[in-house]
Amino acid sequence: GVHMGWERSPVALRMSERIRADPLDTDAWRILLAEAARQPPADFRPVFEAAVTAMPEASAAWMGWAEAELGASEVEQAEAVFELCLLRLPQLPLWHLFLKFVREHKVAQLERSAARAQLVPALELLLEAVGADPSAGPLWTEYVSLTAAAEAGAEADGALVSAAELSATRKAYQAALTSCAAGLDGLLREYEAWETRTSGSQAKAMMHDTLEKAAAARKASRERLALYAPLRAAA
Repeated sequence: GVHMGWERSPVALRMSERIRADPLDTDAWRILLAEAARQPPADFRPVFEAAVTAMPEASAAWMGWAEAELGASEVEQAEAVFELCLLRLPQLPLWHLFLKFVREHKVAQLERSAARAQLVPALELLLEAVGADPSAGPLWTEYVSLTAAAEAGAEADGALVSAAELSATRKAYQAALTSCAAGLDGLLREYEAWETRTSGSQAKAMMHDTLEKAAAARKASRERLALYAPLRAAA
């Protein structure tokens, strides 16, 4: 017999009907997109396109699309999906997925300063929006490591590290450690070691202010987490 397209399956038909009745039926979209993601790219792309056209703010649809492309080994297409949505949606889960993508597929490019130069300002924009969220810790860590990588790259090339590069690394550490993000104890130790290496006898004086602010931020972070915990449990 004629091969039935997946979109003619009872589930897909039912969900498509619901979406025709209400284009913002997020539940129907979720089920339809899960079905679509199992199909080849030529089949799933139009469905994801329709979903993000109907709901451009729905980060779950964008994430599903990027993951479907990666599942089909379409790395360039996945990158194009991220480019369409990242700066529009400062949402943590989406950015965590993007950074995982960068780590897994773009590490070779990150060694090149051009890729880093693109990613650092994007992360700065994001951190302006969500940096105070207790769960933003991994983003801050990533941001510091990318900023510090520029300095390390210059050192590896035997070049003198410029004052501007040192200052950028210090600023990144300070911004991260004085945010209210949780789980930055490792970064604090790393900063102390970095400042000791960089500033020698001046290190203690250089660190004093940052360490005081970092302690205050840790305290605020713990209070905020205690406040969030019952809300998250109730959600």
